[in-house]
Amino acid sequence: MNERVDRSIISGVSIPSGSFTTLATITVHSAGYYMIETNVAFAAGSGIRILLVDSTETNSNTAVNSVLYEGRSTAQKIRSFYLTTANAVYIRAYQNTGADMTVTGNYELFRMK
Repeated sequence: MNERVDRSIISGVSIPSGSFTTLATITVHSAGYYMIETNVAFAAGSGIRILLVDSTETNSNTAVNSVLYEGRSTAQKIRSFYLTTANAVYIRAYQNTGADMTVTGNYELFRMK
């Protein structure tokens, strides 16, 4: 059975057009295997939106660490990691609509047993 160890709201984070922004940084209190489920709501309209979840604060999105939408308003990413107390998980977002965009969302972190 998995144990939820963190649940948090991402509220009102402004993302400038054309750049990645960190929405949340998550650390753990003990080493182990963890799964994170992340949901972010972008405003509808034209342009690309990216939700990126990784163990480095990277701008490089891949099929493994991110989901990419065009004009869609909600993105979800589920990933698992082996984490130690020295690691972090970064939730990052990108959009290129030509203007700043405020996003909201949430995440849940589970320790896998």
